Amino acid sequence: MPGIMRFSQQERRTRSVSVSEFVAACTAAASKDDFLLSVYPKLLRIWQHEMFACGRGDMDRVHPDQSINVNFPEEYMRRMSATYGSPGGPLVQDWLKSQRPVYYDQSTILGEMVDPGWRAAFCDHGLRNMVSHGVLDNSGKALSYFWFAGVEVWDPHQAFMIDMLAPHLHIILARIFRHASHAASVQLSSREKEMLNWICTGKSNLEIAGIIGISPWTVKIHVRNLMAKLDVSSRSQAVAKAFELGLLKT
Repeated sequence: MPGIMRFSQQERRTRSVSVSEFVAACTAAASKDDFLLSVYPKLLRIWQHEMFACGRGDMDRVHPDQSINVNFPEEYMRRMSATYGSPGGPLVQDWLKSQRPVYYDQSTILGEMVDPGWRAAFCDHGLRNMVSHGVLDNSGKALSYFWFAGVEVWDPHQAFMIDMLAPHLHIILARIFRHASHAASVQLSSREKEMLNWICTGKSNLEIAGIIGISPWTVKIHVRNLMAKLDVSSRSQAVAKAFELGLLKT
């Protein structure tokens, strides 16, 4: 069939290893830095492209504080976000219609159905092509978006590949930005942070009281308050949650 890429046995084996490494990196990542340093390089090995952006949002807009950009021009990103609510512009709505990867290049953007504002931005910033995809949450209201530009090859194999990788990207974005949002909402007092650090070392309420010179009852109140803020029911859970949210450093 024309346009179908053929992989040798060695190429298929190499690609399989790369995908396995990508999935493992997605499972382990817990922050934007993890994504950029560990996940994205493996994604690039699987599928060659020049620019990548992703984010979390609703049907109309990607939240600026819940997005990641790799190599897209900042002016293009600002222009698209201001006009359309997302870097993908009208491609997001095209994706929502089919929920399949959407591809545009310099020939297809000349079509009458293409938004002229997005066409102008596409050309002004020298984009050769662009792929838009996403994954809806179970609620059907929130979703993760993914955009790739400067794609070397686009054919059914590549569409299948990004369709296969998208759920893993969705899971990691949901985890990263859920943690970031929760961490930002957790406001511990200086005394509660002090309690948390002592709990991390394994100290009991009585030991903490003796170390910092307050009553065990006061320590108990501070510990109870910080556990409520972290939404946990045990000291070990408090420590684990604090590390997860970046409130404690390894």
